[in-house]
Amino acid sequence: MLAGILGHSEAAFRLPDWVGEGARTFAPRPEVALAAKGESSHILRVAQGPGGSPLWIAVEGLLWYGEKWGAAGALAAFSEKGEAFLSHLAGPFTLVLWDGEGEKVYLFRSRQGLETLFLADMGEGLLFASDEETLFREGFLKPRVGKAGWQALLALGPLRLPGHTYFEGVAELQPGEGLIWSWQEEKKIRVPLPFEYREDLTAEDAAEELLFLLRRAVKRLSRPQSGCLLSGGLDSSALASLLSEETFPLFTVSLRYEDDERHFRANPFQPSRDDPYVAEMVAWLQTRHEEVVVGPEELVEYLLPAMEARGHPGMADVDSSFLVLLAKTKEKGEGFFTGEGADEILGGYPWFRRPFSVEEGRFPWSAGLEWREKLVNPELLEDLDLKGYARRQLEEA
Repeated sequence: MLAGILGHSEAAFRLPDWVGEGARTFAPRPEVALAAKGESSHILRVAQGPGGSPLWIAVEGLLWYGEKWGAAGALAAFSEKGEAFLSHLAGPFTLVLWDGEGEKVYLFRSRQGLETLFLADMGEGLLFASDEETLFREGFLKPRVGKAGWQALLALGPLRLPGHTYFEGVAELQPGEGLIWSWQEEKKIRVPLPFEYREDLTAEDAAEELLFLLRRAVKRLSRPQSGCLLSGGLDSSALASLLSEETFPLFTVSLRYEDDERHFRANPFQPSRDDPYVAEMVAWLQTRHEEVVVGPEELVEYLLPAMEARGHPGMADVDSSFLVLLAKTKEKGEGFFTGEGADEILGGYPWFRRPFSVEEGRFPWSAGLEWREKLVNPELLEDLDLKGYARRQLEEA
């Protein structure tokens, strides 16, 4: 977790109670206090930075700059590139850097967007944290969902408008977005992707480039005991194949619902059962495989913990089944690769392939608005105007 209080008269005094035990803190001034804690945080304090003034750097997630990684990689980039260093960093991460020479704080969320960073303007000062829950500790900020939050949750959820949250007064850095804070100003910055859309690529060239990027990512992230969650689909099967080049025999895990052979019904999202394809990939790659069977009672038991882990309502049983799977296998591997996110990037969902018109009045993934309206007190329906809200957001998009 990364967190901090910027520009508040009691920042250094209030930070320890706010972030709790186990955090490593840094307060270069009474009004500026920064903290990081957790196994995924890398912290570096430099007595003298490039300009001779102190630097403090904390990174959550995985960051590379050339052959260097973590906070040391961020320091190398900052020393060589100055304020432009953010565009030279790679990996899924969030970063906090205090530059003593310029008396500036850099906050940044990497382009992948896997790690999060939330902001809240308190009037006197700015709060930031890796999760929304931290913002509401110690009475700094009260969690309040206003009309706009309920509209977004009920009409668009579990997706959120870029840069927004459901809570009033809380914003989120978008992927590839940063904030430079100083006593004089707060300046948002955007770091573009290191490549642009190219129309000159043939399908074969694009496939070759994708394979290169996937193989590089697997090499960077894999560990000797890494595992892979395997569904038998293209995404997880591709990852398992690449991982098998790094680790053999690879440990793979698949999920099966109790009695699904009797109850399965094909749908556009899952046209067939996973089992035959999982078995084929396990035999082809000769993996050490384990099947986790999940029943309805466990799915229900993990619904609330899954929502709490996400921080807001999500994909219900999809989230809870994922959490059950990880809970049962987390001790058996040194991190697990999944194909999650590939459908969004590579057009795997049904709505990428069917005709769509703005006249439908909703995003193609937001079906069932009538069902959602049934959850709302009838006296509030007219004021919330969920269908009108969904149409306006679609037109703006």
